[in-house]
Amino acid sequence: MKCCMVLVAVIAGAGFALGCGPGVRLPGVHEPLDSAEWTRCAGELAERESIGLIDDLTLDSKTMLCKGVVLAAEGQVNEGLELLTEAGVRDKEDHRPHYLSGRILAENGRFEEALSAFERAQQRYEGLEVPTERLGRQIHEKEGPEPAKSFLGKANERGLCPYGCRGFLARMYHETGDDAKATEIYQQMVEEAPAEPAAYVGLAAMRNSAGDYLEESELLTKAVGAKHFADLSAAQQADIHYSHAFSRYNCRKFKGAAKSIQRALDLDASRADWHVLAGWIELKQESAALAIVKFEKAVELDGTLAAAHTGVGDASIDLGQAAEAKAAYEKARTLDSANAVIVLKLAYAVALDGDLEQAAELVDEAAAMDKDHLPPELLGKVTKLIEK
Repeated sequence: MKCCMVLVAVIAGAGFALGCGPGVRLPGVHEPLDSAEWTRCAGELAERESIGLIDDLTLDSKTMLCKGVVLAAEGQVNEGLELLTEAGVRDKEDHRPHYLSGRILAENGRFEEALSAFERAQQRYEGLEVPTERLGRQIHEKEGPEPAKSFLGKANERGLCPYGCRGFLARMYHETGDDAKATEIYQQMVEEAPAEPAAYVGLAAMRNSAGDYLEESELLTKAVGAKHFADLSAAQQADIHYSHAFSRYNCRKFKGAAKSIQRALDLDASRADWHVLAGWIELKQESAALAIVKFEKAVELDGTLAAAHTGVGDASIDLGQAAEAKAAYEKARTLDSANAVIVLKLAYAVALDGDLEQAAELVDEAAAMDKDHLPPELLGKVTKLIEK
């Protein structure tokens, strides 16, 4: 013991605090590969090796593990992988060499090999969750949905694609036009974990793309009612409430839409476009006074949002305030000059304010811009006023 204490003192004097046993702390497997922690680990273990403190195969495998990561981070990928492979051979119970090999291979675009390495890691540690979803997202960002779908599909076949990963895989099938396969995966997720909201949200997004707002609304109702909806972050909950409000608005369930948008705003009141939707909903419920408050809040948050100014104009019309409507539509027009509907709405406000000649000119301008897509009812109202 006295000899060991002297050795520790000598080492400590040289700037190391290694102790008498194999107490070097290994970085976690999720530590960035170029982290100084791996360099520190490799240095400390090398020092132990040089003074004869490494005398068993388990500790020797740790030396190889740290050195392998450092070499790979420095660009010597194959050399680093060889050390990690040897580390895995020397300690047959340690999952870390294979997991770290998988990370290195993935970061170098060798995804097939990465999956094999992760599979070996999982065989040694059954509770290990492989980062296949994150890797799939990286592939999607760099190469697009088809390569991401291919990678995640292979991961799923090997049992390396957990719940969230499968949700992303289903989304990739949807993006690439295979809605049948996407639906199959989402429905399997619902059967496996009905208390989770993710699969309902995924199915709802597909129904939105198909224009089936009623079914979208029903699926989002299930998502919000799912037991684990409360476990989502406030931002995630708010996004789902907003989508729920829009789907209810689109299928003319305005009371439900009002409840959903208020839930979204209670969680995040910073989104100008959400206040615009709240205003539209109030207009549909014939609450112009409340609507104008929502639209003005949207203008306050984002004065460049043409839809917010248009909403102020719409609510002002309903309140019989033609001059205020005219000013709001003029502002919207400056922000979205190619929008023929805004020009037609301005024509209506101008006509109500008494300038029929200018209103007629604005109607002609709107028709020249996009005659086939002007709202017939509004066009009829303006025309009737002009022809008086």
